[in-house]
Amino acid sequence: MALQKRWPARMAGAGIVALALLSATPAAAQDWVPYDQAPRGAHVVSPEVREMPEAATMSTGLTVLTMNALGNGTFSVPPLIEAADTGPFFHNNSFGPRIEDAVNFYGGIFFDISPAVAALNQRFGAPLETLNAEQAIKIARFLRVLNAVFNASLTIQRLEAVRTLIGQFQNGFVPIQQKLVELAIVEIDDAVAVLQDASITPIQTDVQADFTAAKAEAQLALSAATHTARNQRVSNALTRMKAGRGRLGTNINFLMGQGNLMF
Repeated sequence: MALQKRWPARMAGAGIVALALLSATPAAAQDWVPYDQAPRGAHVVSPEVREMPEAATMSTGLTVLTMNALGNGTFSVPPLIEAADTGPFFHNNSFGPRIEDAVNFYGGIFFDISPAVAALNQRFGAPLETLNAEQAIKIARFLRVLNAVFNASLTIQRLEAVRTLIGQFQNGFVPIQQKLVELAIVEIDDAVAVLQDASITPIQTDVQADFTAAKAEAQLALSAATHTARNQRVSNALTRMKAGRGRLGTNINFLMGQGNLMF
């Protein structure tokens, strides 16, 4: 089916309805509303379409056909943690590639006319307050901070694991030690990128400086010739990571399972 026309994105329950598409047949009088049911957008080549029953047209005036729908028109969305660096958003990047673009959607006309807003208005007995541009920026910056704190927490967990290995085995299992340091560097890069890319101004350049210094120490740990030198570099990196994480906020805690170490 060649796609000739796009309709606004709409909400369906807790999920976002994918853009509605018109059948390629010019004479067709039917508008089809596909719902993207894929749990994550980053690895989906094309939308995994599930169409809603006609009874669930949500008063849009569009004719909706049934094709193995899950029953309520929703899809599993990713968590807010690391939302800032896990685009595309809305499964097709239709509103822009950055977290600010995704948040801004909720202050726009497409969200205002959605069934989700109508349901919330009915539930609470008053219209929702429209999200303005300043509020959207603040929410996006908050999500960026959460993202960076989680990246920092993973980095700290992995570097502390390296110190544990050095303490118990010294130069034993060096490839594992090095792999953990490499994975820690990946998280540092993610944290810095998320903070740098914020709208208006980058977030806390002092924190970025701490994280960048930690990365430099971690890179030196990779090339350290002795376990003593490696341990010192890892300890230095940990000090800078903990300082930077602390500046991003207090009482932001994650339950870090051991499965995070190598993945």
